Amino acid sequence: MENISVCTSGRTKRRRVKARVAEHIRDIFSVVPDVPHQLPHDAACSVPSWQNSNDVDHVTVVTPRSDVQEDCSLPDAVGDMGDALTDVVDDMGDTLTDMGDAEGDMGDTLPDAVNLDEVLSDAPGDFDEQEFDRWQDGYDSDDSDQQDSDTDTRRDYNLRERIAQWACTYRISLTAVSALLKILLLYHLDVPADSRTLLSTPKYPEVKTLAGGSYFHFGICKMISSKLKMAAMGLNTALLTLHVNIDGLPLFKSSNMALWPILGLVKELPDSDPFLIGVYSGKAKPNSLDEFLHDFVEEMMKIENEGIWYNERQYTVTLGAFICDAPARAFLKCIKGHTGYAGCERCTQHGVYLQNRMTFPNLEAQPRTDVSFSEKSDEDHHTGDSPLLRLKLGLVSQFPLDYMHLVCLGIVRRLILLWMQGPLTTRLPSNVLNAVSTRLLSFQRIFPREFSRRPRSLSEVKQWKATEMRHFLLYTGPVALYGLIPSNMYHSFMILSVAMTFLLNPDLCSQNLDYAEQLLKSFVKSMQRIYGAFNIVYNVHSLVHLVDDARQFGHLDNVSAFPYENYLGKLKKMVRRPLNPLSQIICRVGEKQNLPDVLTDDTVPTLHKKTHFAGPLPNRYRQCKQFGQYHGKKFFISNAEGDDCFEVNGMVALVRNILLSPDGDTFIVYDHFEQVCPFYEYPLDSSYVKTFRVSKLSGHLGVVELSRLSIKYVRLPYKEESVVIAQLHSQ
Repeated sequence: MENISVCTSGRTKRRRVKARVAEHIRDIFSVVPDVPHQLPHDAACSVPSWQNSNDVDHVTVVTPRSDVQEDCSLPDAVGDMGDALTDVVDDMGDTLTDMGDAEGDMGDTLPDAVNLDEVLSDAPGDFDEQEFDRWQDGYDSDDSDQQDSDTDTRRDYNLRERIAQWACTYRISLTAVSALLKILLLYHLDVPADSRTLLSTPKYPEVKTLAGGSYFHFGICKMISSKLKMAAMGLNTALLTLHVNIDGLPLFKSSNMALWPILGLVKELPDSDPFLIGVYSGKAKPNSLDEFLHDFVEEMMKIENEGIWYNERQYTVTLGAFICDAPARAFLKCIKGHTGYAGCERCTQHGVYLQNRMTFPNLEAQPRTDVSFSEKSDEDHHTGDSPLLRLKLGLVSQFPLDYMHLVCLGIVRRLILLWMQGPLTTRLPSNVLNAVSTRLLSFQRIFPREFSRRPRSLSEVKQWKATEMRHFLLYTGPVALYGLIPSNMYHSFMILSVAMTFLLNPDLCSQNLDYAEQLLKSFVKSMQRIYGAFNIVYNVHSLVHLVDDARQFGHLDNVSAFPYENYLGKLKKMVRRPLNPLSQIICRVGEKQNLPDVLTDDTVPTLHKKTHFAGPLPNRYRQCKQFGQYHGKKFFISNAEGDDCFEVNGMVALVRNILLSPDGDTFIVYDHFEQVCPFYEYPLDSSYVKTFRVSKLSGHLGVVELSRLSIKYVRLPYKEESVVIAQLHSQ
């Protein structure tokens, strides 16, 4: 059966029905030559033969007799189709809500029945072949009607595309999608019977066997071009900087099967996410680095010489940085690991083996350079020749020390474990640890919405993720530890916290690099003094080299592994069963690449949410609508605790209401704190890094435009007051 499209305007549908009825009448004339081209009003008519008798209310047989009077109306099946689809999809649960608009439009737009007499009364008396051809092709002499029809067609996205988008977004299995398609086919919708056809699942990917496992190369040019396609309108430069991440990803707890993906990210593309360049799958890491990196190195060499052409424009692509953890850096650079005597990547000092661990106590050793590395000046540092030497890449300067692994998962976790399980000289009493945990748990209900993970007890520290370690270092730790742990330990912790605040703050980083370097060296010395020389391991020692990366790349979030770790979590979810994990990933990535961009065109996000009438509403703004939330690109703003503290006109204030004027302008009703003072004074006045102790609201409401909100604060309770800390991150 030829299906009526469900994603077109009502006017277009009526024209198509006319054309089909006319075509049916012409077929009748060709079969029954005695019937005149002008049908009398009493001629019998019927629904077209493509209607199934099981799907219609009544069917009449075509006959040339003029004495047969019959009610000639098309069945309600077309109109019922939208309602039936809605019922079926509603039964499938909340995950189908994104399809609601398409289904609702279909049910509202399609008529319940089309009267054939009305159709024929609009048709010319004599059937015109040329007119019919124009009719069939969607011809319309009214240009404005045609434009309206085209606009409706663009906005009413195809049902198949929406189902495909839904299936990929919510990671629906192919079996479940196929089952859905079979249900939709029962209602004569224009969808394929198999999910692989709907999603354009790749067939027979060319997987290579190399380095003890399997490898598939997606391609640098191909993946960057797909990113340029989505962001070409907002890109004003032809120079692109490619950052690369390589790391191991275990797949299952009951198996040694692991992935080694090569991820890329273009820094110039706004809001760009990492993408796959290649994936290796095996039961161990690749046993040959040359084979593993061969396709990447060969393609990158070509790109360095020729660039990338997209949309008749040439882009120059340069390698900016390789962002990896310490074991992966050692593997890629062919150098000794972090437990070796020559394990430091930035200086030439010889390590000291102390209490079953390698330490690096010297803070002023001779630095390594890209030239000395390529010349192998320190032979003890190298284990071989890296294939990356063939690229225009500095294997010292362009391999930054990722702070996510180095500081968050390395040093912060080490400090907490020393307080909980370390030597008796550094171990804290259980009542102190419980008090710290109680404070952390009290922060849960008022933590900003941008932070997906809430503070947890110290008893769960081994399960903390990197973001939780970062929250403890920058936000919750300074408040939770204050007044509970010995002052020397607290001061040492605050030195590290303030130094990392400088290196992660885009506004403070560049002008405070020298001071941050002094703070980090001071922290390393305090670690040796308080916790012992045997704790000056690779991670702690590398802090003295961290500022060098900030000098070259800017604030450290520019070269952080956080976005790549987030993508690895998504990559792992693409594997649905143990058999052939690499092929599964290739299929899932291919399905996403084949998706049309159907959910972004003409989509206007709702910024203002949670309408209310509770006030406060100043008299001057009585015509404004009141909202409880504002979902902005820079901030999430709410009048509820946790997302209500901002800097307004230089004052620390709480949001009391969000107003939307009839002209579309957004205003903030606020109340500011009268008493504001620094929270700590060591190692510097905390007001310099926007950390304050606040109390006593003024009680006087003010109203400002949305643009006057400059800083969002993390507000944490402390005794009878609050501590506010400038928020640096949105996750």
